[in-house]
Amino acid sequence: MRDDDIKPLLDLVTSEQPPLGIDIGGIAERGRRIRRRRTTLAAVGSSAAVCGAIVLTVFALGARDRGPVEPATRLPTSPATTSPSTGPTCFLTAGGPCPQTR
Repeated sequence: MRDDDIKPLLDLVTSEQPPLGIDIGGIAERGRRIRRRRTTLAAVGSSAAVCGAIVLTVFALGARDRGPVEPATRLPTSPATTSPSTGPTCFLTAGGPCPQTR
């Protein structure tokens, strides 16, 4: 083979390769996107973990055995079972006489 036959083949091979220059701006932008995505995923993941811990805590505290539940009873509507009052009732707790009975 002669050099004239090889030269078109070498031109064909070198024309299909990417340029040798480096795009600094594109690399920096790609790095920023990757960092932003990782930061967002970390925030979402930690928020989900905190919410999960809160839900599990609420369910764990709500599942404690508190014993049997007493049914509600009705209070009497009229004081028919109590003795009639003999006078004014004084609710002083200081131990002194009731001002109405002096």
